[in-house]
Amino acid sequence: MNRRQFLKTAGLAGLFVPSLAAAFSTRHAMSSLYGERETNPLADIPDIATGRGLTLDTPVEPLQPSGSIVLGPSDTKVTISGKHFKNILGDGSYAIHIQGGSGRQPLDIEITDCLFENVRWAIRVDNAANIHIHGNRFVNCGQAIRVSESSSIRIDHNEFTNIGGIEVLNHGYGAYWAQNAVAFINVTGPDNSVSWNIVDNSHANAPYLEDCISFWNSGGVSDSWAVIEGNQLRGNLPGSSTGTAIIVGDAVGATTLYAGYVRILNNTCVRMQSIGIGVAGGHDYELRGNRIYQPQAHTQGLRKHPYNREDNPLPGGGITVFDYSHTLACRAMTIAGNAAFAVRADGEANPFWVDSSSCFEVREENNAWYWDTADSGDLSDSLLPEDLFSNLSGSYFSGKRSA
Repeated sequence: MNRRQFLKTAGLAGLFVPSLAAAFSTRHAMSSLYGERETNPLADIPDIATGRGLTLDTPVEPLQPSGSIVLGPSDTKVTISGKHFKNILGDGSYAIHIQGGSGRQPLDIEITDCLFENVRWAIRVDNAANIHIHGNRFVNCGQAIRVSESSSIRIDHNEFTNIGGIEVLNHGYGAYWAQNAVAFINVTGPDNSVSWNIVDNSHANAPYLEDCISFWNSGGVSDSWAVIEGNQLRGNLPGSSTGTAIIVGDAVGATTLYAGYVRILNNTCVRMQSIGIGVAGGHDYELRGNRIYQPQAHTQGLRKHPYNREDNPLPGGGITVFDYSHTLACRAMTIAGNAAFAVRADGEANPFWVDSSSCFEVREENNAWYWDTADSGDLSDSLLPEDLFSNLSGSYFSGKRSA
């Protein structure tokens, strides 16, 4: 994606079951709109990633090697589980490609308990509805998940590491170089969610990652808002100076505006791309409880994306609101209870910025913006474990599969 003006203006194997507590990061039990946190059977066990529904006495079953899988309009009520997709690297190849019919066809497909390893493009979904992707691991993928022209998509409780280390060219909408952990493109309708995922690029050499979670002209509807909640995102250098941890409202060239009705709640972004959370257009957003840490040492090390042909912008920002996409509808948002420490590459503090000339009805309250570059308060690298995957060895991460 080309957001030069937006940013410049703003400033493998799985876990060994007995050591689950050491391997998982602590995720505080927060109330989820979908209730995962409230029904977790391991809520009283310390340091367990809550909400996964793990069972310690579940037998360990081996993952089964699999080639590419293609599902079409007639493939409904399908579950893909326990598969190991590895070394699928051909141009235009996918580990899983779901192609619905016209009009966002309900397919009722579940993808769970799978490992995607050294894959150029892991999952692609087009023109479908009722897709649930959960409890999977993505290791060294160029593009992990891309969903377009779809609705009722839930992507939750997945783990991603080293995303964007493999280049993916000419993959559709927008600028062809943008690669993501999760990308929504023209996704609308009810029950859309990207929540409770981990992205850990702390040991990655991933120059092709642009945005970690990208909502390109995507969102929910007035009576069923889309949700981006509880994600833990950690990046590393090199990273894209034009990228974000989470971006919504990016809708350059869209003919019908779907960007809106999105709640961005309780996400943690540490050293993840240039901007923590960006609102680039659209309407009806709620940003609450997010925490962002972007020190100058990180932003100074960011580099122009390999396929970005424009000048390198000045990276570094916490939460940025600016109608870059010229949607003419950048309005009606609440930004409350967030905390951000972000220092631009030139040493200027930039935890929060809103362009009041292009975005309206922005209510901002009870946030902790750290404008002193020498004081980040309680925001630091320790917001997340230094390496979310440091103890992974032995069996597959869910305790239900072994690689």
